[in-house]
Amino acid sequence: RDLDSSELQGRRVEEKWVRDALSTTAARRVVLGVERIVRRGTASISFLVRCRPLTGGEEIPVTVSVNWEEPLVLPPEQALIELPNREQVRVPVVHRAERAAEKVRAFLGRGEANDAHDLHWYGTRVLRTGDWKVLPRLVRRKLHLLRVRPNTDLHRRFEEMRANAAEQWRRGQGLVVVANPPVWEEVDQQLTRLKRLIPQRLRVGRAGLDPCRSLQ
Repeated sequence: RDLDSSELQGRRVEEKWVRDALSTTAARRVVLGVERIVRRGTASISFLVRCRPLTGGEEIPVTVSVNWEEPLVLPPEQALIELPNREQVRVPVVHRAERAAEKVRAFLGRGEANDAHDLHWYGTRVLRTGDWKVLPRLVRRKLHLLRVRPNTDLHRRFEEMRANAAEQWRRGQGLVVVANPPVWEEVDQQLTRLKRLIPQRLRVGRAGLDPCRSLQ
């Protein structure tokens, strides 16, 4: 599962904190060791972690990424995870609407087939009726972190990213999903739906790009 942590406070996270957290007695029930740092940025850090398999077999490599670019907008929600032994655990994760808004920003930033698949999944399987009411404001809030020029035509950029994702989808390039992927036409239908939530241009005020008010 690709889980998003709910403990994001918008402040820098030190490497030692993560290594210490993954070295506790409780963590060692699962974690065999922290292999190496995969990426280190000004607002993020990623580790490759070797984990014990839950049902036997070889160890499992897991990438643990921590991002402190900004605090969460919505309160987290509890995800119910069923383990292979049928035991259930609850994990606090980023609210589904906020995850969808983050994915819209990711799609505008790189336009990959995986992003298109995720947006289709959110649109058809995850988001609820009430979520669509807060999504426009959430998307605007997230887009102020999109690294583009203030006057960029976001609708045009969206079309460029959609064309790129469609080509990757046609080639089967970088598309990693568990089940058989849907046909592109179904994915594209959700992309069109989500494009309507995106302003054509980001507003610029005295303090820079408009971050929109907090939705909490």
